[in-house]
Amino acid sequence: MARKVGLMSGKAFVAIALLLLVSMVSAIEIAATASVSADPAISKSFDVNAYLKKAAEKVLANSKALAEKAATQAGYTPEELKALEKKVEAGALPTQAAVESQKAEEEKALAKKQGQTQTQTPIQTPTESAKRVASSSREWRYNAGQAAVAVQNSDSNAASATMCLIYPPKSGVAAGEGRDYAAICGVDLGGGSYKPTQCPLSVSYSWGSDVGSITEYGVSPKGFGTAHFVAQTTPAAGSITADFGAFSCSAIIYAQAGPASSCSLAPESAIVLANGSQLFAAACADSYGNAVDCPLFEWGTDATDATVNPVYSNDSTLFTAGSGVQLDRRVWADHDSMSAHGFRCEASVTIAPQLDQAVTCTLAPANADVVASGTLGYAASCYNIKGNPAACPALGWATDVTEGWMEPFGGQATLHAGSAIEDGKTVLAAFRGGGIKFKCVASVDVVYPDARDCVLSPSAASVAPGGSQIFTAACHDAAGLDT
Repeated sequence: MARKVGLMSGKAFVAIALLLLVSMVSAIEIAATASVSADPAISKSFDVNAYLKKAAEKVLANSKALAEKAATQAGYTPEELKALEKKVEAGALPTQAAVESQKAEEEKALAKKQGQTQTQTPIQTPTESAKRVASSSREWRYNAGQAAVAVQNSDSNAASATMCLIYPPKSGVAAGEGRDYAAICGVDLGGGSYKPTQCPLSVSYSWGSDVGSITEYGVSPKGFGTAHFVAQTTPAAGSITADFGAFSCSAIIYAQAGPASSCSLAPESAIVLANGSQLFAAACADSYGNAVDCPLFEWGTDATDATVNPVYSNDSTLFTAGSGVQLDRRVWADHDSMSAHGFRCEASVTIAPQLDQAVTCTLAPANADVVASGTLGYAASCYNIKGNPAACPALGWATDVTEGWMEPFGGQATLHAGSAIEDGKTVLAAFRGGGIKFKCVASVDVVYPDARDCVLSPSAASVAPGGSQIFTAACHDAAGLDT
């Protein structure tokens, strides 16, 4: 613009020089007017009358040769100079309004030329500016109800926007969490280049997404379209779209599962044979129940002589039992459970005997009578954890028969009954050792022995007619004992 203004001043000066031949005073007026109009700063910082006086003195001090030299330097051809001289002689000098109009036309032409020759530059990378928008106060946002009202205050220059881009173009948001997005608008210059400009507002301006919700949106002071997005609670891939009415743009969004907040172990319970092993695996979920990768766990157990390996693992551990049988034990996976965001999960475990170990037994006979002071033999049968026969360990025997006692030998025993006659007594066989304990019970009644002979008393008697005689019988067993 400075070059054009200088050229305008030179042409005005030529007009002044040529006017010396016809009307010195008029020429000075035109020159002063043109110069002052070309540079508004002069009209503010200089006295116009003083300036006119100095211009007149300068013109009077110069000759026609000086005017012609100035015209040549200003770019006038001899033909243009003659034409201008004729106009001056004919009194056709431009008025102040004409000079100002010519100046305005030249400025418009210059602006147009600069716009056409401007180097095409790609749209500014939205990263930093969008980040500033995303992290700024939310006071600049319009909510959904205010967006239509804001149209009345939108900048008319924004109508030049023809396209937009959303930052970031691809992103992931945890389930139920929120994130800010910015839409940068621009004018498509072709060839993949864009000129950034302010985003327009219209009654149809809106944001939307198929994997979440838009809680608020608007336009920032810097002209970015803005929106706050909240992801749905189930993982999915989708998009977020900014619609400005005449054009729209989209970005890819992945609604992702959140951080792990709970876990479970599989199997939830297990029976492990003594000296055997069992693999326990962990599965984790976020606060909405979505499956996620597990963090690093510290594994442990309260089973005696048992181990877990590895102790630190994200997904599983191998539990190895000791030789002893144990019930109601636990295996656990712990992720910083003492902290506010930690968690822990457990499984129950029973350490069972090996298959060759007996865990239960039965007695035969299960129900029997034994004669007082007599004997009765018992046999024990043992079984493993699967109910299959197994060798009996050394059993302990006992009875509650009065004056009775047990005589064991191997898996069998003999009951020696007392002399008392009694019902509902028991014989018991039991084992305890290596974490295994079991018992089996049989019932027994102590009865009179079978009679082998009997004797009546009196052995002989005389009874008078109509009289009576009492007889008693005494029975004896095989040993001759009363029964």
